[in-house]
Amino acid sequence: MPITTVFDKKNPDTTAEAILGEWLADFYAASSYLVTFEGPRLGTKSLVWLDKMPSENRERLTRKAGATIQGKRMVYAVAMIARDRAESLKMSDRIQGAVLASASNLATAGLRYTEVTPFREVPVDSQERVFRRDGIFRFTVEV
Repeated sequence: MPITTVFDKKNPDTTAEAILGEWLADFYAASSYLVTFEGPRLGTKSLVWLDKMPSENRERLTRKAGATIQGKRMVYAVAMIARDRAESLKMSDRIQGAVLASASNLATAGLRYTEVTPFREVPVDSQERVFRRDGIFRFTVEV
């Protein structure tokens, strides 16, 4: 589905999270998954946790209609946490496919050049049986 939220330079973190939340809702149904930008707390649903990392200004400036535009690279650590290993694998595969399938929707909303790194399994020391796969999600916005 198209994303209705548009990136706002004055509120970059808030609007980026709103866009990502709206986009992820298409791929991770709220009935089965919890998408959060706060610390992980696994309940009965599998968890998609995005944690903002330090961003960086891009070195290149882009020309747009005669004006110079500065880009900023925003980075999120992404954790797919589930009680079943197969589910955590499926979740990480789904987000990689989602980036390929809807990069143009994200770009229209203001998150350009989206990419996600391959996910790797991370051992979790917990009394409950929990499986976690981590990756990095990046995109560029105009500032």
